[in-house]
Amino acid sequence: MFGVWGMLVFVGIASIRPFILIPSALLLVLGGIIFGTIMGTILCIIGILISSSLCFFLASRFEGIFAKLLKGKYLNRLEKLKDKEVIRTLFMMRVTPGFPFDPISYGAGLTGISFYDFFIGTFLGSLPKVFLYSLLGDGIKDFFSYRTMAVFIILVLFALAPIFYQRYKLDHEGH
Repeated sequence: MFGVWGMLVFVGIASIRPFILIPSALLLVLGGIIFGTIMGTILCIIGILISSSLCFFLASRFEGIFAKLLKGKYLNRLEKLKDKEVIRTLFMMRVTPGFPFDPISYGAGLTGISFYDFFIGTFLGSLPKVFLYSLLGDGIKDFFSYRTMAVFIILVLFALAPIFYQRYKLDHEGH
């Protein structure tokens, strides 16, 4: 419907999304509405990887400014990571709907995390959520369908996953 130029414009907007204050969930759903589930997922993931990388590099380049803006639990959590935990933790932070997307990217740029680990963790953690939001957008016309309800249930499970993981971890550390 929108052709190659429409796709390029969409990826361009997705790439600068953090700087024009468009919520990531809105953009992901729009990708599904405009381009369908598969193409929406592909275009959104490209845009997310570009925008996240821009945030990462800006924060690493202008540490002083971003360190003042990002004091808080996300930055502290990222600073405490050991090398082997980076990809897994970024995956969990990205896949969980409750974590703010852009502060994680800025925070990662401030902490000395390798760009490779950041990129892989962002890609793997974003992919399931991007797919689900694109699927949601693609099926928005039939909002009360089984497919739409399944997407909401899976997103809720993603949101609860860190809680279940922490409980599991606490239960098994004590034994």
